[in-house]
Amino acid sequence: MGIVSSAEHGYHNGREGERVNRISAVVTLFLLVAASPSGAEDRMIRAGLTFLGTGFLSATVEYGTDDAALRVRLGMFEPGEICATVSAHRFMGSGVFRPQAGIGLSNVLIFPDGKFGRLTFLTVPVGIEHRFREQHTLGLEGDLNCFLSGRSPGGGPVSWKKRERGFRRRLLPLPAAYYLFQAK
Repeated sequence: MGIVSSAEHGYHNGREGERVNRISAVVTLFLLVAASPSGAEDRMIRAGLTFLGTGFLSATVEYGTDDAALRVRLGMFEPGEICATVSAHRFMGSGVFRPQAGIGLSNVLIFPDGKFGRLTFLTVPVGIEHRFREQHTLGLEGDLNCFLSGRSPGGGPVSWKKRERGFRRRLLPLPAAYYLFQAK
């Protein structure tokens, strides 16, 4: 997998940028609605660490209820990169093991040699979590990421391309494992 210039494939940032802005607006509206708990349920804050997913190691903070939550992850794959993800999650069931699904936006900011680059993804996390001792949670999820747009550190627009077959790759599945602690 590699990052190549969009100009090499005839993609233009104008139309692509408008589409990304519309998708970002719709996802942001969905995040606000999906993470809004209904009724007078107890709200909670959970914090912890995520291994893999949209960053190699990420600090994670989650705000919500037993049914829905807004999750923010800030991490990195390697020095010179910052990965930020905001996603809304719905949890099914109330048992010890709870399936969950969500939708969100991920940005990878790249800073090699004093230059700046950016990649934006639509992310769809699906997984299951296990609560134990009331305050602790372990979870496994698969994050399906769809490449929306980007700017290379050299300044031009980018697209994902699978080198071996010569076609553009827009989907990037990433596994993740996380631990969250809920303060009483």
